[in-house]
Amino acid sequence: MLQVSPKMPPRLTEIEKDLILRRKRAEEERWLGEIEGIDLPLTFIRAKQADAARPTRQTPSASASQPSRPRTDDDQRLGAGADTPERRRPRRE
Repeated sequence: MLQVSPKMPPRLTEIEKDLILRRKRAEEERWLGEIEGIDLPLTFIRAKQADAARPTRQTPSASASQPSRPRTDDDQRLGAGADTPERRRPRRE
């Protein structure tokens, strides 16, 4: 899951307040389609706010989870992981 930026919660609160005001006006004007259209983003914003309130969990990086192998002379000469003609398998014709 993606982490929520620390700058995001205040902006989410601002958007939520705006949507609540728009929904209130839509109720006063009896714009039923508008009410439905506002409810969905409100649901998503509230879910995102709940995600932001949860403590973040540290996950190991991809490189930490991959086993390492000893470097060879070829790695040092060609650069580890380099996709050079010398590293590629020759084509069979």
